[in-house]
Amino acid sequence: MNLPDKREFGWTLKPLESASTTFQKLPTGQYELRIEHDTIRNVSTEMIRWWFENFINLTVTLMGKEYPAYHLWHPFDHISVAKVSASNGIILKEGDFVQINEAFQRKPEFALNDKAKVYYFREDGFGLKVIKGPFAMGKLLHRFRDVGGGVEYRSHLVAGIESGPLRGLINSRLLPKIMNEKKLKAWFVHNIEEVGCFENFLADLYQRRSQGNKINLD
Repeated sequence: MNLPDKREFGWTLKPLESASTTFQKLPTGQYELRIEHDTIRNVSTEMIRWWFENFINLTVTLMGKEYPAYHLWHPFDHISVAKVSASNGIILKEGDFVQINEAFQRKPEFALNDKAKVYYFREDGFGLKVIKGPFAMGKLLHRFRDVGGGVEYRSHLVAGIESGPLRGLINSRLLPKIMNEKKLKAWFVHNIEEVGCFENFLADLYQRRSQGNKINLD
């Protein structure tokens, strides 16, 4: 795995302790993870919805260098993201598929390169299903709403398959190989840092959205 260099933007990433987290194994053999994030300050749900619509095709100039917007969302862990099928145009929509490549804490053992379907994209949230062959191996749903001073943001991840004759075998044998407990818990840190990064750039990016898909933040 070839990780790009760390992007040093001078940002402080939010710590694990800034959020409330829960982790449990379900009777189905799935793992359920929940995060109640610290309030995302000085942004709005309108900005977050715009971000999810556009981030895949945005490039941003910052500190004299051009980056995929995805690299701003997590300066250390994000590698690449691409829309791979479904709707026409550059706007990301419900029903689209994306390819996500990242490594939590920049560790090869916490890397993923997954195809995911946008199964939920509404005024109040954004959700992905991770696809492995014929199976939906995980669901991640972000829900958000405006509150005083910013946005209340909740993340809910369920790893493993929910039903079917192969559920027991897949959740007991395959799931630990692709998303074991250590990797899932590393996701807590990654997602808290990722969501917290909105405070560092999103308001400025949204304010300059009239520049199109190449935005200069310098």
